Amino acid sequence: MRRLLKVEKKKLFSNTYINETHKKVDRSLRIIILVSILLGFIISITRFPMKSVWYLEPWFFFVPLSGFY
Repeated sequence: MRRLLKVEKKKLFSNTYINETHKKVDRSLRIIILVSILLGFIISITRFPMKSVWYLEPWFFFVPLSGFY
């Protein structure tokens, strides 16, 4: 269908930034989210299993980021 309409395939994840500020903010947010997921996971596994904190669970970070809110 794309060949027939002569339309280029759009990339699922692109690294096109509007300007340098956009690039810095995007990278900062990615690092902050990654660190918070790892920190939450480490804190969760060191606690007693029945006393887990729901906002430190790794799934808690993925649900808002996935668009299911």
